Amino acid sequence: MIRLITSRIRFWPLVLLILFCGASPLHAERVALLPLADLSQGDNGLNLSLTRELAEALELLGATLVPEPDVLSFMASNRLRGAGYVDSFTVKKMGRELHCSLVLIGTITELGGADPGMGLTLMAFDAESGRTVWAKTSATSLGEQVTMLGVGQPELVDDLKAGMFDDLLGSLRKKVSGRILPLNRLYQLAGVQVSPAYAKGGSEVEGVVKIRFIDSQPARISIETEQGRTYLYRDAANDTYRGRWNAPLREGAHSVSLALEWGRNRSVERIENVAGYEVINESPQLSLEIKKGIQTGEVIAFRDHLLILPRLSQSKPMTRWLLEIKNEDGEVLVREEHEGNLPERMVWEGRDGSQRKMANGTYEIVLHAWDLAGNHSVDARMVALQASALPVTVATFNENGKTFLRVETADEKGFPLSSWSLDATSLQGESLVTVEGTDLPVMIELPPLNGKDSFFYNFEGEDFLGNRLRMAKKKMEVSGGNEKPAEAVSAKSWVSDF
Repeated sequence: MIRLITSRIRFWPLVLLILFCGASPLHAERVALLPLADLSQGDNGLNLSLTRELAEALELLGATLVPEPDVLSFMASNRLRGAGYVDSFTVKKMGRELHCSLVLIGTITELGGADPGMGLTLMAFDAESGRTVWAKTSATSLGEQVTMLGVGQPELVDDLKAGMFDDLLGSLRKKVSGRILPLNRLYQLAGVQVSPAYAKGGSEVEGVVKIRFIDSQPARISIETEQGRTYLYRDAANDTYRGRWNAPLREGAHSVSLALEWGRNRSVERIENVAGYEVINESPQLSLEIKKGIQTGEVIAFRDHLLILPRLSQSKPMTRWLLEIKNEDGEVLVREEHEGNLPERMVWEGRDGSQRKMANGTYEIVLHAWDLAGNHSVDARMVALQASALPVTVATFNENGKTFLRVETADEKGFPLSSWSLDATSLQGESLVTVEGTDLPVMIELPPLNGKDSFFYNFEGEDFLGNRLRMAKKKMEVSGGNEKPAEAVSAKSWVSDF
């Protein structure tokens, strides 16, 4: 079982609501609006304030206007004292010099009076041919706007402007190109989602757009990326627009723009950088760092627990990870799989998935990680668990009339004792020999036993991991032959000290 240790980070969602109204299309044709002639001020009167209000109404319809200073400068240089009428030559000259395709002039025929009212005549000219393409007059008064119970009834002349502008410009829009006056573009963009947010180069990416159109709808909606334009289809069930494309091969962040194609002429309105995603082609550079163990050769030895520290060369979000611990036969004894980022550290206490203490031996720790683009990385470390000291055998043998003790490791698989001590006494308690050492096996010569055929010995040892072995007051029979086969000390005769 692995204990995960990680810091807790909380992410809060971000909701973005955008309202676009009357944005200008790409490559829109410009309109030159001349100052409105105002007959209520005399033959040469101009009404700049009402002209500017009309300009605002045109811009709300998507028109791109020639700046007012440029129009006034043209009129001054061409000595146009009045704007109530212009000839075709002047219209064509205006088209060339002001880079416009439509010239709009108007005359205020009535403003105020005994029965307060307003009258306005507008004329539109094609700037290339100089010909009139549209003309209309609209007039009304406060007296004509009486409503039942007076609810919503206009009270001032200024209250008449909005309705008059709607009447005139609605008629104009039907007569001129959609590139000059696009359709009414009122919409609410609730959000654009690109998934996956992290992708491999060349893999499929999906865009989902949630947008509500208040008035007219565009002919087509598309998402524009480095790969080109992807037209979206309507998902009526989810009230969204969807489309798929292949991510570019180039790594890094990639922005997404939204394109709306309006009208028969398909004038394009582009909304830049509405979303983005990142291409990741390289696998996360994963490495395992092991602490609380001792490096010995190609393995890391430990007796109690290990600290497993996952390391990434670059800080990148992960979608999931998997840790496995296998024995020498490749059998998986521990398996931990989780979604999300790697933990800061993990602790393994030498137990299997059922919390049972595992036997001494060599194991492989394997860690897999997948980033959000699906790239996979793996690293592994060999470790050796030795939770108890290796047992030893103690035996006697005679050679050339002398008695020897032979001490050796009973199990060659593992790490032997790195220090030990042995003392032997007669049955009466007299000291026979006291020896310390660091290596096994070893042969220890005993002093003459004077006919005694048995004695006691004590043995203590410790390996380099800190595991201890103790055999206390063990009785040993002296062998009568030249050499007695060594017998392994039984498991009951030694203990491990943690």
